Amino acid sequence: MKYGSIAAGDKTTVNAAMEILKDGGNAFDATVCAVFTAMISEYTLTGACGGGIMLAYPKESEPLVFDYFVNTPKTQSV
Repeated sequence: MKYGSIAAGDKTTVNAAMEILKDGGNAFDATVCAVFTAMISEYTLTGACGGGIMLAYPKESEPLVFDYFVNTPKTQSV
């Protein structure tokens, strides 16, 4: 890894992504690692059924936007 920048809500997420970069992974690899790590270390902020957006720039291709939005149904009091 020559250069890299990582931002996350928990140091565990940052450290996991940093290890991927140190081991020769690219930014996309580190992002996937960070997302899965965040599902455990930042479970109050994100999860497998959470919502969000990701912008990816595949090599020699147009940018791709992945939009995964989830509506949470209202709970009813009993």
